Amino acid sequence: MFANQAEFSEVILLYGKHSISKQMPYTEFEAILDTYATVPEFASQDARAVYLVVDFSLNITACVFFLIDFMDDGSVNKSWNIPLRHMAEIAAPGPDLGSGPVRLVCRSQCPIAWQQSNTWDPEMNSNNDDFRLIAGLIRENKLCLSTQTPRQSNVEHSPQGPAWGGGASPQAQQWSAAPSYAAPAMTGGGWPQAAQNAPEQAWQAVNQPWSQVPPQPQQTAVPTLLTTQPYKELQWKSRLRTARRIKKLRLKLHTLTSNKRRAVAELKYAQHKQLEKNKIEKRRLKNFVHTLTEQNEALKEQAFSQRAQVEALESSVEVKLENAAENEKKEIIALKQHFQQRIEEKESEEFAKLKEQLQVKEMELLYKEEIMHQLQEETCSLRRERIRLVGAGADNFLGKLETLGISFINYHPGVGHLSIPIDDMAEYMEDTDAYVAEKALLSKDKYLQWKRHYDHPSCDFESSAGQRCDARVDRLEVPGKYIHGETNRCALHRSKMA
Repeated sequence: MFANQAEFSEVILLYGKHSISKQMPYTEFEAILDTYATVPEFASQDARAVYLVVDFSLNITACVFFLIDFMDDGSVNKSWNIPLRHMAEIAAPGPDLGSGPVRLVCRSQCPIAWQQSNTWDPEMNSNNDDFRLIAGLIRENKLCLSTQTPRQSNVEHSPQGPAWGGGASPQAQQWSAAPSYAAPAMTGGGWPQAAQNAPEQAWQAVNQPWSQVPPQPQQTAVPTLLTTQPYKELQWKSRLRTARRIKKLRLKLHTLTSNKRRAVAELKYAQHKQLEKNKIEKRRLKNFVHTLTEQNEALKEQAFSQRAQVEALESSVEVKLENAAENEKKEIIALKQHFQQRIEEKESEEFAKLKEQLQVKEMELLYKEEIMHQLQEETCSLRRERIRLVGAGADNFLGKLETLGISFINYHPGVGHLSIPIDDMAEYMEDTDAYVAEKALLSKDKYLQWKRHYDHPSCDFESSAGQRCDARVDRLEVPGKYIHGETNRCALHRSKMA
């Protein structure tokens, strides 16, 4: 455990399918572990997660890449148990994320061997770098992490941020700044041995775990030389940067090698399973082929015996077929004669029935014609009687109206407003269309043809299939100029008629 947890923040990042989809403080993650809260969006998933330790400068000081199993309701599997804080304490150094190498736990660098299967390796490619992504998210500070340290003096002297184990880490002290040299007497005209070995000590510190980093020895005094000391400092810093770069590349190489080994192991396992499956399938196919071979031999023997039976049957069937053919010919001739006789009898019966029905229909037709003639005569007599009654009853009334100067005018298309005399009222009422046609100097049929055109000015051409053209044509206002077959046709069908 850390000595003073008030000097740093703990953050949990949960990965979705492709990138980080949820951030939370460690206290919220503990609530999820204690089943006080759930994460429904990760239900029934084995999610990747990262445990981070962040100082008050928003610099990451420890990373633990671990796996977590969620149940169907979004809660964490009760069997999950990974000591994140303990693993972060004993972790080996990793890449530099802004304040020196972080303590890193992943599959390729796991301090607890039996927890290796519960960790995963981050991506370190140029296009997809998990460390860069995590550092960017922490700098955004969406969780509102505290950036005010209670011990400002310690933070100013420690670039690593909050102290690990109650004080600044040895490696942070060793890499905090370039060494400052005093000025003791030189031996043999050169630098002291401790100052010359400073870069090598930094190299060894980078390649050693944090728990094994030796404390920095007391620097010996070195004479102040304005020309040589800056060069030595730059050389020491350059070697330190190179050592950190090599450490990062070694971690990346180790990660890629681990992924490659895991992929090769998975491929070998899949190949082994496929080989076993192929062996089983091969044995099954061999048994199937053996069974088919036996069945084929049995079928050959059966076919040979059946061929002999068929040959014997063919000889007897040929004789039977010849006899049957002669009998069938005789039966067919007899059936034809019988069928022809039945057809003739049927035709004669049907002809007699149809002739009788025809005579009945003719009698019915004559009877209907007589009835129709009688009805027409009765209609004419009734119409004349109605006209007489109308004239007798209404003559006095209409005559009075005429003496008063009242005339009867009605509008009809083609003739306009038509004045109807009292004497023509009965004729007008009996057949209005005939009366109007006479005034228009046309026959009744021609006037009705023009009126249909006037009411619906469209092409009335009908094809052989009975479809009407119905194309729009110009309306003719004068009935006397109407020509049937031209005025009531469109230009296309008028040309066809011509």
